[in-house]
Amino acid sequence: MTQNSESKTVIAKFFRTFRNAAAEGFRQSSGYFGQCLDYVEYETDLPDDPNTEDICTYSAVNCLGQASMKGYATGNTPRVGAIVIYKQGDDAMNNGHAGIVASINQGSGTMIIHDSNWSDPPDGIVRDCTVNISDAGIMGYIYPTP
Repeated sequence: MTQNSESKTVIAKFFRTFRNAAAEGFRQSSGYFGQCLDYVEYETDLPDDPNTEDICTYSAVNCLGQASMKGYATGNTPRVGAIVIYKQGDDAMNNGHAGIVASINQGSGTMIIHDSNWSDPPDGIVRDCTVNISDAGIMGYIYPTP
């Protein structure tokens, strides 16, 4: 885990309520269906300004390393409120994927993630997805403010 006295933190505004509910369509200000990173940045206030401090540029698969290099706490253990980053996959996940850990069920070894656009073809719909904690596609997590 990358963490030091100067570590940056993700501001987690969503501990009680997500701004977009599951089954809603998330649209960027441009009107296009919301991609997973746009949604995660919107929900968490993760910086999204390429002229200043854009943490996740271009694709989710790059986000974990970029966040770590910029001083954000990262690791391999799921936590409620953390941003989960997935590896590059097939058609629907060719740029990786990002979501937010909404809950963890240690007993069943699963977690629910809140995300946008995890579909083929992409549709920009916000979903709650139950996934295995040990899913081999998970690269790691970016942690919110404790």
